[in-house]
Amino acid sequence: PRTTCLAGYKNLIKLKDIVTNMPDKIKRVSWEDLEQLNKILIKKLKKEKFDYLLCIGSGGLILGKLISDSKGIPLAAIIAESYEKGEQKKKGVQLSNIASVNPIYGRILIVDDLADSGDTLLKVIDHLKKLKMITEIKIAVTFTKPWSKVKPHFFVEETEAWIIFPYKKTEFVGS
Repeated sequence: PRTTCLAGYKNLIKLKDIVTNMPDKIKRVSWEDLEQLNKILIKKLKKEKFDYLLCIGSGGLILGKLISDSKGIPLAAIIAESYEKGEQKKKGVQLSNIASVNPIYGRILIVDDLADSGDTLLKVIDHLKKLKMITEIKIAVTFTKPWSKVKPHFFVEETEAWIIFPYKKTEFVGS
């Protein structure tokens, strides 16, 4: 009986930590919402010209494909991870190599779903600056946070809410 009580107490502590660390505002984005938001972002990019679009995976892959198709920009991708799976805690940003049929060059549009801390965008920008063929870098995201270290050139909405995208429904307990 004593070990059962102790195990229950440990679970209660874990639940308390989850509730305590949960953001005050949560914004759930449906596929339909995302489609409308992405159309708004694409309109904001209407007059812009880029040589390559670099989408940050996994969140920027869908938006990157939509923008690439609508503007006829060659698509490249880089995978970045900054959150522990199933957690809201950050870890160091890890980047993959850039995946592209040809080397990227010229004016680059970096695309992601969210500029949160800005750490991922900073890491990708630093990586691109090492490439001699890059002449300009701009950033487009669907959502940005007011505290992001990087201010995107193009975005749809600034919010303090924790965003739950339709492709990340299992992101944390309670979603």
